[in-house]
Amino acid sequence: HPRDPFLCYDPYSGDIYTMPSPLTSLAHTKTITSSAVCVSPDHDIYLAAQPRKDLWVYKPAQNSWQQLADRLLCREGMDVAYLNGYIYILGGRDPITGVKLKEVECYSVQRNQW
Repeated sequence: HPRDPFLCYDPYSGDIYTMPSPLTSLAHTKTITSSAVCVSPDHDIYLAAQPRKDLWVYKPAQNSWQQLADRLLCREGMDVAYLNGYIYILGGRDPITGVKLKEVECYSVQRNQW
């Protein structure tokens, strides 16, 4: 479930630990059904809530989640990827009509802007 803690594995130590989901603060809403996740080369974890427009980043050095600029479209069943300082959100469906989405959203990590 999107509000459940994340299980994390440290390949260097072999430890498994949990970290809280940023979506726990949104527990009062039933609109979050899942999340899509990707990791940057700097080990930052990016989480996109579905079907909402939320985008979050977990910074391991600070051990904290930060909410970023809202995505442009609500989607469900989407994919998320990190490449050269950008987060790409693609595919999925409109959560109301069920129509497949062809648009690709591109987020600049440096500018916090879509």
